[in-house]
Amino acid sequence: MGSALSLSSDNESGEENNENNYRDDDLIYQNINDDRFKFTKIDKLQSSLIRSSRRGDIQKVQRILSKNSQDFHININTTDGAANTPLVIAAKEGHFEIVKYLLQMGACAEGIRENSTGWTPLWVATFSGHSECVRILIQAGANIETNSPDTPLMLAAREGQADCLQLLIQAGAKLNTHNANKQNPLHLACEECNIECVEILLKQGFDVNAVDKLHRTPLYLTCSNCDSRAIECIQLLLRYNLVVDIADCHGRTPLHVSASIGAYDAIVLLLELGADPKCMDKFGKRPSNLASSHPLTLKLLHDAEDIPMSLINFCRLKIRKLVKKSEDRMSQLPIPTKLIQFLNFSS
Repeated sequence: MGSALSLSSDNESGEENNENNYRDDDLIYQNINDDRFKFTKIDKLQSSLIRSSRRGDIQKVQRILSKNSQDFHININTTDGAANTPLVIAAKEGHFEIVKYLLQMGACAEGIRENSTGWTPLWVATFSGHSECVRILIQAGANIETNSPDTPLMLAAREGQADCLQLLIQAGAKLNTHNANKQNPLHLACEECNIECVEILLKQGFDVNAVDKLHRTPLYLTCSNCDSRAIECIQLLLRYNLVVDIADCHGRTPLHVSASIGAYDAIVLLLELGADPKCMDKFGKRPSNLASSHPLTLKLLHDAEDIPMSLINFCRLKIRKLVKKSEDRMSQLPIPTKLIQFLNFSS
């Protein structure tokens, strides 16, 4: 999962960081109809609206906007120094009641796209995993295909925001989308080993063997991750007609990349799935050649090179190939449940 999102305006200094500015607004409201002070008061109230939206003070937000009138107009889409509106700020912080109220009062659901980041309220809410904010923004007509640079769907997959991902899919977000590296949402979810998102996307029919710009599959990206969830992610992928030896643009397979990081458990599973330990990349290197700094992994790979695959695993792979490796097809075989689990590598 990615690091915390930081809006440019989050680096509060000067006025924004001064507690004296976050005070009761009675002084601002005094003489509110005095034309000599009107524009100064409007500016101060709009600044207070931004601060209150950030802090989650729904009562103060309501109080400020209640002063709106034809002669005293407070811009609900006012912006901070980075052109983030109160709605963007509240969505990022997950202040659902403020997001809801601002939308009811006519705030632009898209924020101000000319801001320094291009992030919309929906984008920042998705990044931070605020699913209730995502839900109400979608209901308010927020653009679910905004690209900053990734769509909210791509973002949810990458950041592991499964609830947000499900909401976006239900809202009709485009599934056939790629980033500049030709990676689809499944690639991004697998690279971060976001198990729930991987499962959601696989059920949506994503190709488990799709390749990105560098010819890397979701399995390859999973194997490049030392995360403890990598094994679970591989086990999910193998339910969907997984091919284990698809090489990248340098001829390196998932087994190569697992060897290079010493991912012992992943290598054991890949070998059971039929990965070729003798496969060479474009530089003439086997997986074992990349494992020199990982003694246990190196021994495992050398043994795999020298010792033939067991007959029981050979038969398992042949049966899986005959039934196209699909878990659904496996479950329909007229054989004991324990044997089906064995064929699915789940026993």
